[in-house]
Parts: sequence; C-alpha cells; structure tokens
Amino acid sequence: METLKKETQNPRGCLCTYLDDPEFKHKYLNFCERTGTNNERTRRGYYSGLESLLPLTTPRDLSDYSENNGKNITSSERKGLLKLFKYLEIKEMITVLNNYPIQLWRVNLNLAEMTKGTRSNGRLKDLTDDEIYDGLYSIEPAFRDYYLLMAYSGARHSQLYEALSKPREIIHVSDTVIKIDVRGLSQGKKNAYYFYFPSEMEEILINYKHTGCIYNLSKDISSETPKGRKINPAGLRKWHYTLMRSGDVCIDSTAADHIQGRSPKGISDIHYLDLDKMSDEGYCRIVSKLTRVFCIPHLKQTATTADKACN
Repeated sequence: METLKKETQNPRGCLCTYLDDPEFKHKYLNFCERTGTNNERTRRGYYSGLESLLPLTTPRDLSDYSENNGKNITSSERKGLLKLFKYLEIKEMITVLNNYPIQLWRVNLNLAEMTKGTRSNGRLKDLTDDEIYDGLYSIEPAFRDYYLLMAYSGARHSQLYEALSKPREIIHVSDTVIKIDVRGLSQGKKNAYYFYFPSEMEEILINYKHTGCIYNLSKDISSETPKGRKINPAGLRKWHYTLMRSGDVCIDSTAADHIQGRSPKGISDIHYLDLDKMSDEGYCRIVSKLTRVFCIPHLKQTATTADKACN
C-alpha cells in the first residue's frame, strides 16, 4: 500500500496519512488481533484512540501533549499509538514517521506517561473502602448484585460477565468462602482459574441474571466520587488487589495474583507450588476484610434490598 510509505506534512497531523487510507483500518485491526489483542472492542478502542488524538507533527507533540492541548493522552490513545508503531515497523517496514525515527516517537510517548497527571482514568490514588461502599449505592439497584460480585472476586469485567452468563457449580471452600471454576475463560495472557466470593453471596450467584449487555453494564456499575475520582471495573479490581495485599491481615503476591487470574512470575511458582490451595487459604484469610466493607455478614440480603443502616 504505497500511500503508507509516503511522508506527510498534513496540517491535520502525520497520522492522517494512515487514517485517510480506506485499507488501513482493516489491516491495523487485523494486526492488533494477530499480536495478542483478542477483544474486538479493545481493538476498535485503539483505532478510535488514533482518531481522537489531536494533530501530531513531531515527537515533541507527544511529550508536550498535555501542556499544549490542556488534556492528557488516554490509555486507548497510547496503546493505539504503540500498536501503530509496531505495525509500521513489522508490516510496512517503515522506521521513520514524518521524518523522525519511530523510536524517537516512542521515547516522547514515554515522557508523556511520566508527566504528572498524564493518567486520565481517575485511579492515581487507590480508592478507599468508604468510596467503594458509596459506589454501590450510587448506582441503580438492578446493577448492585453485579457490582458486589465484581468487588468480592476482583475479576476482570469481561471474564466475570461471561462466567455469569450461564449457571456454574458452586464449590464450598469453607464455611465462609465459595468459588466457581472459570478456567475455561482463559484467553491469551488473561488467565482465569477460580472466582472467589463470601459464602453469603451464594444465593445471589444462584439467582443472578444479566440486566444488560457487557458494554452497557460496565457503564451501569460505574460512578464518580464527590472528588471526581472514577469508580469503575478497573478501579474495583485494583481496590480488591490492594485490600488483599495490605494491612495486618494480608496474603502474598503469588496467591493474590492467582486469585485475580495473573500468571505466576517465577518457575518455582509454576512447578512447585499448589496455587489453588494457596488461593483457597488466602481468600479465607481476607474474606472478613471484604465483607466488612459492605456489612453483608449481618444483612444476608441481596444488594438490591440491603440498605445503608449498617453503616
């Protein structure tokens, strides 16, 4: 595709050389899929990120992006750019973009990441237990069960949604902990083993039915704190991990990673540790910390009927 190899000084920015080409979108999305981005929505988010970036003509436009434009480079924009750089180098064998080496563009994108306030997802500071609790009652009652299941499991939204799309056998780990087997949901680098919950959530698990599609549900369970900090699936997952790893009662990173579906980091962890047993014991150790946030040991009601009287 010859148009991809021409340099441009288009006032709309150098990305227009690619975005204006009718064949580029298909080739770019296909490249994203072949290089590990399996979720179609994520791939399209990368492409939309490229479209939403304000004009770029030099690498410095990236490192000075926040200062020049009054807004930060979003996660989708950054990841979309990194995929573009890799696409150009691997598929088009292009190493220069708008007369500047692609590596120089990467360096300036990294500088933008290190600029204070560059991250735009509202998670610069960990969400507090009170904010997570208030987040439950900031959303419509129909979505509170799913919010609770996500907060207690620390699962990825895409995998939890799929797991709850059909009935699954509930395994009783102890008097206080249950889990469901989700090993079949592993895909690419996003593993899944078991999703853990307090035993009080068993009735909710048995009766749960989705109230919307996966994309809308992500928005339906999201809210914002009075200070403007976002509570969303990614924030709930990070809060869950922090709670497992901090405080007087905590578990080690190997068990916490296994609970949240991350691959073991060391050879010994993979071959010599009983990770399922470690995770069972670890979740049993911290489950009371999780349930105290929402007071469910005393309520024993679904999130749609519980009120805030236990606060």
